[in-house]
Amino acid sequence: AFDWDYYTGAGGSLWITAGAVEGIGVFRANGGAVTGYTPGAGGRIALTVTNAGATIGAFQGAFEARGGALGSSYRDRIAGAGTIYLRNADQAWNEGTLLIDNDGMASTTRWTPIVPEVAGRDFGAVVLRDGATLRLAENERVAVSGGWSNTNGLLLAENGSEVALVGGGTVAIDGTSTFHRLTCEVPGMNVAFGADSFTRIASNGFFL
Repeated sequence: AFDWDYYTGAGGSLWITAGAVEGIGVFRANGGAVTGYTPGAGGRIALTVTNAGATIGAFQGAFEARGGALGSSYRDRIAGAGTIYLRNADQAWNEGTLLIDNDGMASTTRWTPIVPEVAGRDFGAVVLRDGATLRLAENERVAVSGGWSNTNGLLLAENGSEVALVGGGTVAIDGTSTFHRLTCEVPGMNVAFGADSFTRIASNGFFL
């Protein structure tokens, strides 16, 4: 979105399916910055590669869906980040990585929701980083089969919200997160907590 004096738009959306993606560059869906009032939220990026053996890792560039901000410092008022969903050729629709990154701009009053219109809430991995704030609404359930990582981000887990670990092998949890409900749904699965990570369950929540 363009920068503007007053209200600006969100970052829009990129929905790409390609055989492979290589080289450098930037996929960008950033919210617009403002000099006057309300900045725009980050947009949405979804990228799937389909050639046999193709992976997102072959692309050496960047993905951006950060929120806009207010002021010359770009830190005075901050909009929530958008979402980036990345899926390799050998991954099913619910096995890709959900990445939320706000480029170091942190806010507890502007967050990233997974809106009710989104039917799928199953992911291979969820990655929060650099100021991203993910809000899980009351009684909202997100399933993760591969890993959960939070590096300088924030999880706002409302009452009744749940992160379900559904992988058949080992699910890794890294960084600092406070869950309301954290559940393991596969008998015999392993949960690996990263070194120097801190996982907390809310006082009225549970780990099951």
